[in-house]
Amino acid sequence: MVDSSKKLEQYYWMIGIVVGAIIIAILAIVFIVVPTIKSIKQVDGQLKEKKQILSVKEQKLAKLKELKVKEQELKEQSKIVYRAIPTKKEVGDVFIELSELEKGVGGSFTGTQKSDSASSTSASASSEGAASSVVDTMTYSNQVNLPNYDAFKVLLANSEKALRFVHLDHFSISGENNFSVNLTYKAYYRNPQTEAQQ
Repeated sequence: MVDSSKKLEQYYWMIGIVVGAIIIAILAIVFIVVPTIKSIKQVDGQLKEKKQILSVKEQKLAKLKELKVKEQELKEQSKIVYRAIPTKKEVGDVFIELSELEKGVGGSFTGTQKSDSASSTSASASSEGAASSVVDTMTYSNQVNLPNYDAFKVLLANSEKALRFVHLDHFSISGENNFSVNLTYKAYYRNPQTEAQQ
């Protein structure tokens, strides 16, 4: 009887140890393993999100570097364009070039050439690309006799290809075969204030 009670005690003791171990295992799973898995998943999600953010920022950085190179190229181009706009002293050369174009198509002057100065405010970027300045205009009007309409067409085409930018502002035609044309050109030149900024 004593042996059977000792065996029962041993069984109870073993059952108690096994049950205790199962309870400890369940508690460990509930309070240690599950939160650890959740935190690992959360950290993994945050890591993926940060990788995506990093990828986007790297793309933006690459574009920014590319734009920085292009900015330098644009600054160089704006300097070239700026130098293509004549100074007030050089505007006379533009009108001389136009007179030569008119003579080149067989034109003869019947009216007086005149040069009027007028100001026109327009925004133009400086070589720094930030400031805006004033570009002035000068008009040039003259009356020229041309042998025919084809000569007039050649004159228009050549004036569009002139070395310096000029704008045919107005023209009027009178006559039939040997017709007279009143031409009014507008040329743009750099303001002295703009020149000082360069």
